[in-house]
Amino acid sequence: MSVHRCGLLWAPIDMRPQIVGCGSSGRAPPNTVTACFEAIDGGADSVAIDICETADGVLVVANRRTLRLLQPTGPSVPTFEAVSRTPLDGVFGPHASRHRVAALDAFLAEIGGLSLHVRIDGPLRPAAWRAFEAMLFARDSGGTTVLGAPVRIVDWRVPSHVRRVALIESADDMYDAVAGHVDGVAASARSLTALKGIQIPLIALDCDTRSALVLARTVRAVAVFTERPAWLRSVWDQRSFARG
Repeated sequence: MSVHRCGLLWAPIDMRPQIVGCGSSGRAPPNTVTACFEAIDGGADSVAIDICETADGVLVVANRRTLRLLQPTGPSVPTFEAVSRTPLDGVFGPHASRHRVAALDAFLAEIGGLSLHVRIDGPLRPAAWRAFEAMLFARDSGGTTVLGAPVRIVDWRVPSHVRRVALIESADDMYDAVAGHVDGVAASARSLTALKGIQIPLIALDCDTRSALVLARTVRAVAVFTERPAWLRSVWDQRSFARG
């Protein structure tokens, strides 16, 4: 069986990529502990979360859009005190009424050793970076991958067991990613077709349709992000899909 070195994992080229569950607002809202365990129960190998910094310097498991929607009349970046006491049903619907934005340190303690992909949304101030680095050093089980803007990756100080992946949105991002010597690049499956054959591991985002999954297979993505891990696993296992 042929294998390729991918920096994120050793993956046989004739087997499916790692399935990264992103949570689903249709059940538990994304970026919650419940969503992570539901993704694993649904067939995901790993889970993805977003993190950002609040106005008072707390790292939270959410993206900036969610924080703004929770506090639409306040400052563009609200405080942790403000968002942590506001239920998520105003953003994701009535089923999210028992969920709230969590601080990253508490969240990591709850998910334990799950394999984790962390997407950094926006800049982090020096104190927040130091706190994040300390959490990464402490998290030495389960496997951790950090995704963010490539222009910032060069300055990342992360432990050797943490993988650095550049989120690609433009040709300039690709140049910055290569110059930064990252462990992989992540983009939509369609965007990755322009990178087919490049000697950097590729991660396909938003693989929630069959067409996106076909493109991910074409570029031999080492991991795919999806809100539908059970569906993705079943499609990949179909003989007709495997033969292409």
